[in-house]
Order: sequence, then C-alpha cells, then structure tokens
Amino acid sequence: MQIASETRAHSTERPATLLLADDKRTPVPVLAIAAGLALAVAIIHLQDQGGLLGSQSPTYLRDGYYMVEIGSTLAAGLLVRGKIVGWVLGLAATIGPMTGYLLSRSVGIPGDPGDVGNWGYLLGAVSLVVEGTFIVIAAIALWRLTHRPSRQAAQAAHRTFSQPVSQQGRSQPRETRVGAA
Repeated sequence: MQIASETRAHSTERPATLLLADDKRTPVPVLAIAAGLALAVAIIHLQDQGGLLGSQSPTYLRDGYYMVEIGSTLAAGLLVRGKIVGWVLGLAATIGPMTGYLLSRSVGIPGDPGDVGNWGYLLGAVSLVVEGTFIVIAAIALWRLTHRPSRQAAQAAHRTFSQPVSQQGRSQPRETRVGAA
C-alpha cells in the first residue's frame, strides 16, 4: 500500500518542489553523459562565437550566445549534482539554439540573412547532433521522474526480483516413470 500513497503524494506536489528536488532515479553515468553534452553545447557555441568576447552581430544574437553558454554550463553543473532543474535548464539551453539554427538556415533571422541555405556548416551540424542527443536523454529522464509505475507493475517486478536466482526462468524437472507403457 505504500506505492499507492507515494503516487498520490507525488501527483499533488507543486512543480517548483519537483524542480528543486534531487534526481534519484537517473543513473549516475547518464547524468555524467548529459552534463558532458551540456558542456559540449557551451563549447560549440563559444567556438562559433569566436571566443569569449566574440563579435556576433546583431547584438541580440551575441546575447543569445551568452545565454546559451551560461545556461548550458549551469545545467551541466546542476546535472552533476543530480538536480532536476538541470534537466529543464539544459532543455532550454539546447532547444533554443537548435530552433535558432534551423530558422537561420531556412527562412533567415532579422539582421543575419547571410546564413540562409548554409546547411553544410560542420560546427552547426555537430551542434544539432549534440543538442538532439541531449534533448532525447532529458526527455526520457524527465518522463521517468514524473511517471511512477502502476501498482500492478510494481508488484509484478517485486515478485520477479524477490525470487531466488535458482527459481527464475527455470521449469521444474519432470518425473519419469520407469517401466510404464
């Protein structure tokens, strides 16, 4: 009955409480990979900007680069610490530049029409792969954090994993009769 009470309590939690909580369900290697991807996003945008004080024009684009770099670095730090808010911040720091890249290459953005049709930019393609990978991992992690297994699934898992190893997946040997025809 404890599972039912945890599910009820979880469904009534406020979103702010959930965001500030620790991520205890995602394995540490997954958190480390996600933090590495978030740092990669910061490094890619730092390189594309032309260094720390890059000369991106227009100014809103330069400020966007700064926000991506700072946001993804903070997200990496929060993910290393196992904080749920790191996933959300990381999503914002990856979805934003991915959308900007796709818009700048397809229809163009105000003040920077020179990139329309420039799909062959290697650093941009690498950025799309890194950001897309982070988005997939973050979506799975957040889904696992917000959805609890049903009561029946939890009980079935408990029964399966509570059996001794010698009884799992093995059938009992049949008795054979000697001389019976």
